[in-house]
Amino acid sequence: MAKIIVCFPFYSEKVKIIEKNILKAGAYPSVKEILCVGKEKNGCYQKLSERLPSLQEKTKKKITLLLQKKFGSKRSGKGDGMLTALEYFLKMPYERIHFYDSDITNFSKKWIERVENKSRQGFDVVRCFYPRSSTDAQITWHITRTGFAILWPQTEVSLIRQPLGGELALQKKAVKKIFKKILNFNDWGIDTAITFFSFFENCSIYEVYIKEGKLHKYYDSLEDLKTMCIECFSTLQELRKTFIKNTSGKYVREDIKRRVSPKVKTKLSYKIEKTLFLLKKGWTRKQASYLKFFPKKVQKRMKECQNYPRFSFMTKKTWFEIFQILIEKFKKGDKDWEELLFKLWVARVLDYTLKIAIKGYNYALDYLEKMIEDYRDWNLCKKS
Repeated sequence: MAKIIVCFPFYSEKVKIIEKNILKAGAYPSVKEILCVGKEKNGCYQKLSERLPSLQEKTKKKITLLLQKKFGSKRSGKGDGMLTALEYFLKMPYERIHFYDSDITNFSKKWIERVENKSRQGFDVVRCFYPRSSTDAQITWHITRTGFAILWPQTEVSLIRQPLGGELALQKKAVKKIFKKILNFNDWGIDTAITFFSFFENCSIYEVYIKEGKLHKYYDSLEDLKTMCIECFSTLQELRKTFIKNTSGKYVREDIKRRVSPKVKTKLSYKIEKTLFLLKKGWTRKQASYLKFFPKKVQKRMKECQNYPRFSFMTKKTWFEIFQILIEKFKKGDKDWEELLFKLWVARVLDYTLKIAIKGYNYALDYLEKMIEDYRDWNLCKKS
């Protein structure tokens, strides 16, 4: 039986939830060590440190608490926590490392069991995917998967359902292949980078379905996702010039029937009223001047947002067009470019929410999958 290590990166979650997840992971026989990587020595870190002896006694497993190191040149974020864990894993005698977000309220050892089942079959990377609200995952759909479809349409990388998911397992050989390549993606870009390099380094990838879904908090407004939006987009922009030596990573999508709880189907993931206000907020002359790079329709409607929120113009075809302009023109670190990117993305999410998601869960999910398919096809047509 393979020896595995399970990692829970954390920041300021409820310690009781982290404790429960540690106990669940410790109950799986192959787990030989549980690694908790904290962002900083805050109250959560201190409380967990005090609880470790008791948790080790209950699980009869080694539990290690680490403070994340600084790796890349970007803002210290989620990536530093995952990179700290991967560096630790490479020095230890374990065959696989599993990552699970520490704030999952319905985590169980069944998650590990399902992932391990596919890992034992030889897949280099096993990722979890689960049902999500039709208004959740809007960075996944409109930034990362859109970017994968537009930038690498000849590959299957855009078909990966949850490329930003924090629940995955990697074989040691996969980590050795990608570790040095992902070192500078130490912010929210880490998930995009891991997915990208796993695929293009020809790792075999399997997405396993967690039917219970992942229960977590929802957003007050899309402003909660502003930093993530900017950092995920800039990661794609940085990766677009990466030399690709092959285009055929082995990727398997687990076939599932869309059995989703009513709670997930009807949940709105963010507050629309507060999000509408973001389109009017914080405009500068410089932001308005950057609109010159976009089609006249986009210029006109976005300028009108300074007085009244506009978004119905941001169709999937318009987003396809401006995404390619953003990939060329956007400058990370320029606050006005970052603010404009965010506003454009907000307009796209609002248009999708109020035109598509409102028509029902299955309709919305089918639309989003077709959108990614269209983006691939449109770009392949351009290149042929």
